[in-house]
Amino acid sequence: IVLARKYCGKGLAPLLQRAVLDRLDSARAPLVAGTIHAQNLPSLRTALRVGRHVVGSWTFITQGE
Repeated sequence: IVLARKYCGKGLAPLLQRAVLDRLDSARAPLVAGTIHAQNLPSLRTALRVGRHVVGSWTFITQGE
């Protein structure tokens, strides 16, 4: 779910995300998965606010040359 920049910060994201989740057919897809970039705290807060849960995280470590 992506909001145009002009709609960000207006409290619409949780409403829209909850509306989308409520309309999904759980018989066809009982699990919703997604990724949120670690620095995207507004999206993480929105996901948690509508009842989604963090079930994993990844850290990439690069080797120096």
